[in-house]
Amino acid sequence: MRARDRVLDALSSRGCNVRGKSAQCPAHEDRAPSLSIGRRKDGNGVVLNCHAGCAPEDVVQALGLTMQDLFDEPMAKRERPQVVAEYPYVDEHGQLLLTVKRLEPGYDGQRKTFRQFAPNGKPKVSGIRRVLYRLPQVLAEAEAGGTVFVTEGEKDADNLAAQGATATCNIGGAGKWNDTYTSALRGAGEVVVIRDRDEPGRRHAEQVAASVRAAGIRVRILEPAKGKDISDHLAAGLGFDDLLPYDEHQEDPEPGPDDEEPAHQPDLVFRPLAEVAADVDSRPPRPWLFKPVIVSGDYGVMSAEDKAGKTWAILDAAVSCAAGLEWLGMFEAGDPGPVMVFLGEGSDAKMLRRTRGVAISKGLTREQADALPIVMCFRAPQLSDQQHRHLVRRAIEQYRPKLVIIDPLYLAAGGANGADLYGMGALLGSIQHIVQSYGASLLISHHWNKTGEGTGHHRSSGVGPGAWGRFLISVGVLNSRTDPETQETTVRLKWMFKGDEIPETETTIVRRVRAENPEDLSSPMHYSIQQVEDEPTEDDQTPPELIGLRPSQKRVLDVLQTAGHPLSVKGIGDRLAEHPDGRGPLKPRTIQLALQELATRNLAADTALPGTGPLWIATAPETTGNAA
Repeated sequence: MRARDRVLDALSSRGCNVRGKSAQCPAHEDRAPSLSIGRRKDGNGVVLNCHAGCAPEDVVQALGLTMQDLFDEPMAKRERPQVVAEYPYVDEHGQLLLTVKRLEPGYDGQRKTFRQFAPNGKPKVSGIRRVLYRLPQVLAEAEAGGTVFVTEGEKDADNLAAQGATATCNIGGAGKWNDTYTSALRGAGEVVVIRDRDEPGRRHAEQVAASVRAAGIRVRILEPAKGKDISDHLAAGLGFDDLLPYDEHQEDPEPGPDDEEPAHQPDLVFRPLAEVAADVDSRPPRPWLFKPVIVSGDYGVMSAEDKAGKTWAILDAAVSCAAGLEWLGMFEAGDPGPVMVFLGEGSDAKMLRRTRGVAISKGLTREQADALPIVMCFRAPQLSDQQHRHLVRRAIEQYRPKLVIIDPLYLAAGGANGADLYGMGALLGSIQHIVQSYGASLLISHHWNKTGEGTGHHRSSGVGPGAWGRFLISVGVLNSRTDPETQETTVRLKWMFKGDEIPETETTIVRRVRAENPEDLSSPMHYSIQQVEDEPTEDDQTPPELIGLRPSQKRVLDVLQTAGHPLSVKGIGDRLAEHPDGRGPLKPRTIQLALQELATRNLAADTALPGTGPLWIATAPETTGNAA
């Protein structure tokens, strides 16, 4: 009888429902089929895999079979998996949490297999805390400010420890490192990651190093001079001083027949919910980058209308993050630190002048502004260019920014079709993964579309950027004016924020910018931001005489109500021009028409005496007083 038939007969005899290649697992209470029945790679039998976590040995025992029954032909004694090593994982007090057992040869034709077992000997380890291998020794070395070596597997860590080093690794091997493990290394004078010389080893070493650097711990990557891993290196009679610096451009050797690991391992990592919960709950609280509109480590797009001043906005974000100050004067910097800015639309002199203006507006001196940890590149990176992405990665690794800003998207996208959701998603995803792998946030500036279609967030050009970001910011111009004497530009802006973890937020901001000497391009820039109230809306509480008034008429009425004495048309215009809401003056003809409408509604009256010009007063009780 073939192995598959033996297994199916055993399942049927125990009342397990079988659906094609899936069946109810007999080793646990299984309401839905969670046991898959596959073919061995060598064709000699079947492989049992319970997706709920039951070990093959437990499934076989529950079926009343033996592991030998999973083979069509009897397996030679030398081929039967045997436990050749056990690696205990203990907590900081030396209490056993779980044991990893190494079996050779492995199941399903593999050279080796690793199994995890709880302290009671059962293979179910869901919910058990994950810690570093040899944790007590690691904690002691880190507390003493010493050096900790990180390898890919337990065998390598043990071989290093036999040479007198403090060595560790994480459960599961390559690709399974997380920031919880890094927290155990805090205090170490240096962490040395020794990579295996294959592609999974390279990715794993870079992942570990990035996490350790983000925690502010000195780290470097070394690689063996002989063989594939540190065990081969030591077996060749070489020592610590013979390890080589990691060269990411060097080609790894082709895997030979004696390599223990395959040359490729999948990037997809599957984790039980209990393990995810234990991992997430052990981490410190997630900080805000700018509270409460951008979460630290998130990525998104700020799209703006022409002349909305998006470059001023991103420079305000850069200065605020670098100095630990409020962005736009209202959003607290919760995770301050270095900033990297790619500026594709402006010279270095222009950007320095603006950066200083923003910094000085926040109370910094020119010297303090120049010393801020802001790194600038005066070109937008081509996101589709592999060399550019490599240079970005190297720069982020060197400067360790908390925030990366790219301005603008159309230059960085290099002609990509913004309407192509999938293509744009892949393009933006490439830089997103680089930035996030170092724990930084990513902000990309973008333009509104030119067609005028849509409102708010829907005015962003193309569909890709808007669908990609975890937060979206939209900036529209309500009105703007330039003072003919000082050349100061005043712009009233509507800012809108939305995201998958933040409440939708809107605010109205007035931004003023002027040069100290408009004719001198090196003179200081003066910059200010002020939050103002939105236009009031009519509701059931609005007095009948105010319903239907135009915004200009409401502004004129508000000036009359707050003046306290009669005003001429010119006086009304002067007060409107000086009002802090930034909406500027109205034309005399507009004021005159507004006064006529207010007089018709008995809301204003001309009190001028014969022979004098019109002098207007309000004749109705004051409204809310915020229309101007």
